[in-house]
Amino acid sequence: MNVFYRLIQKIIFICIALVSVHAIALTESGVVIKNQAGATYIDSADIQRSTTSNMVETIVQSVSGVSLIDSQSKRVAPDGVVTFNHLLTNVGNDTDTFKLSYAFASSAIIESVLIYPDVDNDGVKDAGSSPIASDTVLQAMAPDEVYSFILEVDMSNSASDGDVVTVDITAESQNNVVDGITVVSGGSSTATNQDTITVSLLPIINATKNMSEDLGASPSASPFTVSLVYENVGVSDMPVASDIAAVQANPTLSSHYNIILEDVLPAGMSFADDKVRWTIDGTEIEFVVNDGTSNLSVHGSYAGFFEYTNGGQGIKAQIIGLVSAKKAKIDFDVVIDSNVLAQTLFNQATLEYMSDPASPSDPMLEEQTNKVPYDVIAQYSVVANNGGCDGSGGNCNAEDDSAIDTVRVDSASQGERVSFTNFIWNHGNDEDIFNITIEAGNTFPAGTTFFLYKSDGVTPLLDTDNDDKPDTGPIPGKNDTCKSYQVEGSTAETGIKACGVKVVLVATLPASVTSGSDFQVVKKATSSSDTSKFNVVTDELGSIVGNTVDITNDEPLKNSENPSSSCEDTSSNCGVGQGPEASPVRTVSVIPGNVAKFDLYVTNTSNVADSYTLSFSDAVTGADPNTFVASSLPTGWGVTFKDGADGSVITSIPVLGPQKSKHVIAEVSVPEDATSPLSIFFKVISPTSGATDMKHDRVGLTFDGSSCLSIDTGTEGRMFSGGHITYKHRITNLSYEEKTDISLTASNAPSGLASVMLFEDTNSNGELDENDVQIVAPIASLAAQADYIFFSRVQLNSGIAEGLKVSTTIEAQAACGNASLVDLTYVTDTIMNIIKEQALDSNCDGTEEGTFTLNTFDVQPNECIIYRLTSTNIGIKDAHNVRFKDEVPLYTKHRIIGSLPSISNGTPITISEGHQGDIIIDANSVATGESVVLLFAVQVDD
Repeated sequence: MNVFYRLIQKIIFICIALVSVHAIALTESGVVIKNQAGATYIDSADIQRSTTSNMVETIVQSVSGVSLIDSQSKRVAPDGVVTFNHLLTNVGNDTDTFKLSYAFASSAIIESVLIYPDVDNDGVKDAGSSPIASDTVLQAMAPDEVYSFILEVDMSNSASDGDVVTVDITAESQNNVVDGITVVSGGSSTATNQDTITVSLLPIINATKNMSEDLGASPSASPFTVSLVYENVGVSDMPVASDIAAVQANPTLSSHYNIILEDVLPAGMSFADDKVRWTIDGTEIEFVVNDGTSNLSVHGSYAGFFEYTNGGQGIKAQIIGLVSAKKAKIDFDVVIDSNVLAQTLFNQATLEYMSDPASPSDPMLEEQTNKVPYDVIAQYSVVANNGGCDGSGGNCNAEDDSAIDTVRVDSASQGERVSFTNFIWNHGNDEDIFNITIEAGNTFPAGTTFFLYKSDGVTPLLDTDNDDKPDTGPIPGKNDTCKSYQVEGSTAETGIKACGVKVVLVATLPASVTSGSDFQVVKKATSSSDTSKFNVVTDELGSIVGNTVDITNDEPLKNSENPSSSCEDTSSNCGVGQGPEASPVRTVSVIPGNVAKFDLYVTNTSNVADSYTLSFSDAVTGADPNTFVASSLPTGWGVTFKDGADGSVITSIPVLGPQKSKHVIAEVSVPEDATSPLSIFFKVISPTSGATDMKHDRVGLTFDGSSCLSIDTGTEGRMFSGGHITYKHRITNLSYEEKTDISLTASNAPSGLASVMLFEDTNSNGELDENDVQIVAPIASLAAQADYIFFSRVQLNSGIAEGLKVSTTIEAQAACGNASLVDLTYVTDTIMNIIKEQALDSNCDGTEEGTFTLNTFDVQPNECIIYRLTSTNIGIKDAHNVRFKDEVPLYTKHRIIGSLPSISNGTPITISEGHQGDIIIDANSVATGESVVLLFAVQVDD
């Protein structure tokens, strides 16, 4: 099985261009259909993640097929020879051999039947060639290779006028063994033509066609000649006009002419000039086509009229007659047009002649000449650039223009994944695959890793031609029809388009590099059909910026993630910018022996996720961060950091996404013997990137007992729509006297998204359970320096859009003052895992045959493959905004069959029958331990 046939085919074409055809009908034998899915999701740290499935592969099997053209009817004189031109084509998808045989009813009027090769496609048997016996097996033929031959029938002199006989000729696939594997019998493995012979004493005109060249480039380097040879092989003369003067007087009158030859050129081939050369009895006469009566010339008793037909794409010769045993020839020059795709152009002329001179009103006989192929050779070329598209992503430029040869990203953070989108354009005239490689010598920092993706930036770029290099997959030649998932770009030639694909290079920067500029990497696109053809595009990063972090009071830094925050700049008095500040940003006063609580927000102001450690100190000299001494505090003082979401003690933030913020509560315990306030510095630093910030706060002391209530800082939590979450809080009486009638109120914003209930810790176990009583009246009394534990249960309504934030404000009110907090509830997410399997569906009914597997198996053209993607939430929290992204593999198309496509949970974006390109499924939420299963089918191209 020839897995590398795509490359071999290009070589075969050059060597056997006389009989080779480029257009492959079936998907080639041995093609490996590869498929790999990707998915994006948001994890529990609110970081956008991507993941890929395993790769599955399917191998296209060999299928045999044969075409034989054409059945024909001709006249022959007694004791004469009649020939029939036939073309045998291997329409299977792998190399095969074919047996040629002929048969006819026993007849005394046939002397012999012979087959001769016609390698030069001139319509006559090759000079010096030996006949091919019936039941001969021809040499191996590549897919779409054509074999031209002549069937020659020698008639007996005993044949009588009006006798009719037929000869059947059959070509049969031999199901040849290729690369040790037997070709599977599939398509049409046998074809038969029937040639009909009628014995006649009337004039018999035979016509053949040939060209002086049979292959060349587009456009032609120079004109070449098309020749139409016609002769009277009958025993009677074809009458010539007796009144030449009458013909000359009205040369366009069709009733004057007994022989008509018309040749319509195929698209891509045009006339070189307006000249026709007519050769009779060895004498050549040149005419100008469509030049009125000057086209008429008399040579002996012959006359002809030449004109263009079929919109100027054909030429028509009308001739008065031809005597028996005479031969004549018509020559004209043609060229191959520009931008003709690599292919075989077939050309065949039509012959009409008077069937019976005694009955001039009878319909004329019509026959076809032999079909002559001209191979437009493949020329390969590629351009790589940044697309040159307009602001909407359209009107792209496919030219090799220095102005669009670079893809630039101005800056990126240390450790960031930087994406460069390049466009790869096919400027050749044949379908081609382009390998994408990263050139040595890039100037990116050591430790940078590079990875190639398809246009979505999620699906890995695969190796579709099995040469161990990632590639673009097949791209149609210039001016051909682009696939739906490809892009179309303009070229320097007006109206000529090129097809291309987007390739995304992702450079992951090392976390240790915090600066630098003008980094470049060169990406090379190389034709897999002609490795001497390549083009490069440069991906450039302007600079690497060190990661940054900002620690603020009371609110997170205002950015795209926190648009409603009022902590925006230095005027906001919340500690924006690099610290430490010379003066305290926030002062919290407490009675000695109590705890001062600071609401801190750590915001990752970089473009990559980072982690941070938390520390504190009172020893910073002159606001110089270099003098910070961690954990330095006076005797009896202490600091504890708590997670603002759940109140747990923390010393670090394990991961924080780009532009995300983390609420941290710093509890500063003040000894009872404290006599003076204390400046305290809070510091965050990333052990990975080194990003750091410090802020200056102050603990004040109060001794007059005027302070009344203290309430915990609000926390953050995450819960899915329709679920509920409980927050634990504490109210402290800071005074030295009992406080009574403390009321608690709670409200949510935006309204209508959730409800909230408050419960006391009735059984004092620190957890909300069925024994705890809902708070519906004020707290009767709270002793001096005492705490009161209560719970806030927030019930989210069903149907809330993922990503929405619910703010719950709780306020404690007493005669001596008020205290309040805000709890924030978000939706949670987690980690998804994808397994991709495949199964055969040979009859394309939407039902798998056997079990799904990760393994490779064989498939024939027109058979179907069912893919099953199983995505499982393997994390500890529910996943939301889960989106599957797969792709219809190359050499296949999407099928809607049976119940497919289907998904166990979610909504597929509309996928039409025959779709090629991305398959996108929104699976919504996936609970912990649960799975979503996607099934869809593709059919291998025929």
